[in-house]
Amino acid sequence: MLRGDNQAALYRAEKPGKHSNTKHINNKYHLVRHLVEDDKLSTLHVPTNDNTADNMTKPLARDKYSQLRSHLKVLPIAGTATAAADALHAATTKRNTGKRRTAG
Repeated sequence: MLRGDNQAALYRAEKPGKHSNTKHINNKYHLVRHLVEDDKLSTLHVPTNDNTADNMTKPLARDKYSQLRSHLKVLPIAGTATAAADALHAATTKRNTGKRRTAG
């Protein structure tokens, strides 16, 4: 299963034939397309918000980073700044859940 958030790339992998903006690519580099044609590989669009690979390639807010990190089954190491920040964030979030903000 090939997962990705780039719909154009997934489209090119699924649709055989030359595309006007890929004419410069030599046919020997179309391995993914051939595997899809032969039903040896399937593709799946993954929304950017659920794309675990973004954790390694983009700067993310702490909440998003922690969410995607949990998908990888990676835990923060105790005693590190990340673990301390995660614990503080969890405590703050838990404490503020259910409280209403009032205009002052």
